[in-house]
Amino acid sequence: MNWVQRKVYLYNVTFGLYMLDWWERFLFNALLVVLMWFVCYNGVRSASEFCTRFVTVISPRVQGPQIKIQQ
Repeated sequence: MNWVQRKVYLYNVTFGLYMLDWWERFLFNALLVVLMWFVCYNGVRSASEFCTRFVTVISPRVQGPQIKIQQ
């Protein structure tokens, strides 16, 4: 049994999927993938909004006032 097979076996035993039929396992895994997709998508979107807000609002305050040089 190689490393990947052991991890799949551990996943099946941990979540009790070993006692389900193949189609029930498929439904469970599909729901899990969709849930993880939503979590990752919204996490990236929130992080993007946070970084944009940080750069536009907080960063100028940290830099201090800008001095314009007239020629």
